[in-house]
Amino acid sequence: MTRTKTRIPFGELHVLDKRHGIEVRTGGDGERAFALVHGIGASSVYFGPLAHELARHARVYLLELPGHGRNLEPRRALSMAEFAETAWGAFDRLGEGHPAVVGHSMGCQVAVEMGIQRPGPEPIALLAPTVNTAEHSVVMQGLRLAQDTLRESGGVNRIITNDYFRCGARWWLKTLRSMMEHRIEERIGHLDRKVLLVGGEKDPIAPPAWLQTLASLCRAAEVAIVEGEPHVMMYHRPAEVAQFLLEQGTSG
Repeated sequence: MTRTKTRIPFGELHVLDKRHGIEVRTGGDGERAFALVHGIGASSVYFGPLAHELARHARVYLLELPGHGRNLEPRRALSMAEFAETAWGAFDRLGEGHPAVVGHSMGCQVAVEMGIQRPGPEPIALLAPTVNTAEHSVVMQGLRLAQDTLRESGGVNRIITNDYFRCGARWWLKTLRSMMEHRIEERIGHLDRKVLLVGGEKDPIAPPAWLQTLASLCRAAEVAIVEGEPHVMMYHRPAEVAQFLLEQGTSG
């Protein structure tokens, strides 16, 4: 896969509400808009290659959720629905009403709640969604995370390790509890729009069979499996993932 050599610059913008801080970086231009929501402990950095691919054709918003990246830790743990409300608050201040929401890992749980809170025409895209009901325990998720780390590239592992360090163990553990309490399999059927599910063939955290299970619970769904890739498939195969997201458009 050939990476794009032209890097489209992303600016930085801090958006504050009364309770939390949330950072949003923007780039690209076009009629369509995509909002990228990262996973637990992470930041938007690992979305970089995908963001640049999408920004060739659309406006792209990279979110940093409360307590992640450079944002201060909230006073208490937030539920997935509260993360979603905070994200929508940021878009209200940006004047961006209905971007296509793209979540990764735990960000998929936030994305589902965003879609439920505000119906719209664009599909909801879920990249490697958590938490697999067949292994719904902290122990199993920890084992799968360790297994996936061995399958990821050094570049991805460095990015995520740095993000986890900035996030801190206390907020990571608080968010983990909220992540495990949220049942995406019970919530995804409430979406009134098409759902795009993308996974890595070798992802032990969100394996292809789990994506098919979620697809069966949706009103309308499309599934794409990226051959040979683990959990952070969009970092190594950004053009392939971007093409799938762009081709789906507002259909379904």
